[in-house]
Amino acid sequence: MRSLLVTLFALTPAAALAAPNLSPIDTSKAPSCAAGADIPADAKIDKPAYEAHISFAHCAASVRLQALQGLADDDAGMKAVEGAIDPSIAALDEVIKAGDPQYAIIAEGLKAQLYVAAAVRMRNSIPGITMTTVGEPLADHDRRHQALEPKIKPWLDNASAGFERVKAAAASKPELASNPVVKAAVDAANAPARMPK
Repeated sequence: MRSLLVTLFALTPAAALAAPNLSPIDTSKAPSCAAGADIPADAKIDKPAYEAHISFAHCAASVRLQALQGLADDDAGMKAVEGAIDPSIAALDEVIKAGDPQYAIIAEGLKAQLYVAAAVRMRNSIPGITMTTVGEPLADHDRRHQALEPKIKPWLDNASAGFERVKAAAASKPELASNPVVKAAVDAANAPARMPK
């Protein structure tokens, strides 16, 4: 996904905009993502700043989620996953609030996808079953999923609302339809599989 973002960003038209009100990117907590956070010192447009924040937010969340080992379907697990995505959610919120329509749509879409990833990560913390899983192990599996679903529902609700905002914002700015990254965000928002059951 990160490489796709980089490729698509290369196709995104540059525009002279007011300087975005974005915090400096702290790469120390995800040094492997630092390359995507580079902003040329001589940049005369805001495109590199927006794209650096979005790319780093995506990469850092992915790295933090993948680093979680031995995750359990309990409150500690929920807290760990939330901690993995929260810094990136905050960074994307800054991009959204900065007000550039195309980057707000892209950030909103990525934010929704991070909430989905968090929910899937927690669901995957429960060991799967096979055709031979019966009796108490199967009942325990079902009980654990039933207990987990209400906990991850806020994430899935946030994701659903975010996808709707992507579609509404894109519909209000038809001139952005030719932007490949915006189109990718809208396509993801419209995809039948965007919300895991």
